[in-house]
Amino acid sequence: MPNTPVIPDFEDFKRDIIEIFEHVTPHTEGTPDKDLYPEGLENPPFAVSICTVDGQWLQLGDHHLSFSIQSISKPINYGIAIEECGKETVHRHIGKEPGAENFEKGMILNRHNLPHNPMINSGSIMSASLIKPNLDNDKKLEHVMGIWKKLCGEKPLGFDQDAFKKEMEASHSNFALAHIMMKHNAFPENTDLNKAVEFHYMCCSIGINIDDLAHAAATLANYGTSPSNGIKVFEHDTVKDMLSLMLSCGMYDHSGEFAFNVGIPSKSGVDGGMIAVIPELMGISIYSPPLDEHGNTVRGVKFCEKLVEKFNFHKHDALFRNVHGKKDPRIDHRKR
Repeated sequence: MPNTPVIPDFEDFKRDIIEIFEHVTPHTEGTPDKDLYPEGLENPPFAVSICTVDGQWLQLGDHHLSFSIQSISKPINYGIAIEECGKETVHRHIGKEPGAENFEKGMILNRHNLPHNPMINSGSIMSASLIKPNLDNDKKLEHVMGIWKKLCGEKPLGFDQDAFKKEMEASHSNFALAHIMMKHNAFPENTDLNKAVEFHYMCCSIGINIDDLAHAAATLANYGTSPSNGIKVFEHDTVKDMLSLMLSCGMYDHSGEFAFNVGIPSKSGVDGGMIAVIPELMGISIYSPPLDEHGNTVRGVKFCEKLVEKFNFHKHDALFRNVHGKKDPRIDHRKR
């Protein structure tokens, strides 16, 4: 007998997702990142892609477009650093608590003079310094893009040279962060500060299609194993740590409220991309460039909020007792 799909009535699930997509589509408020889109966007694109851990697909909206992953690179680089250096070493240089880089309030590093977590720029620069430190940045990028290729089911990725150039031209604050960390001896010994900041931006400038990004999210939902070919990309414990910090820190200054309201490990990027990971079920990718005041895609946040209104996907929703009136697509209601 064939295995039952993880979402047995996928057509019913698809109808619900299309309804949520259509509800969110009119929300064009927000402002695209001024460095990446200096002239703004008249008709901002919107796309959602869902890939389950057993390879079921749903693709909606503007799927022909690619974009730079930006801060979605941060949990991946954190996972790479853990597997190459070990968790203990990584967290000698990066904290695990929610927090932001607030220059005005002087709250740039944590009380140990480390980046608060790997999901913000200072933590991302630190992760960048830990990955293959003896290689030059071109070789380091080749290495990281090779891991992204595995996450995406062996799909090749591009590099957004234009995004990289624009970000390097606006890199003053991140160089300031790096100098502050260097002043406090937060970096590993012999770290090249310029090399670390440049590599952070190189990883942010990896170009991706939304469907490939959904596959990468599904690989995380499958605890590191690709749903399309069974290749193991990350160890289970590594993904557990990645998802834990995505849940608590993945949505900038909105992370606490998002964890409270949505309860799904997620990470956004300023080019309008976003991933949401529902462990052992699916990965979701969203693309819409207009951002809210926190730097998160407006439609992405609204889509996830509507998603957990309909389905029991919040981290702390009851799975086996329907006390909240939400749907569980893992159950085949046709057989009841």
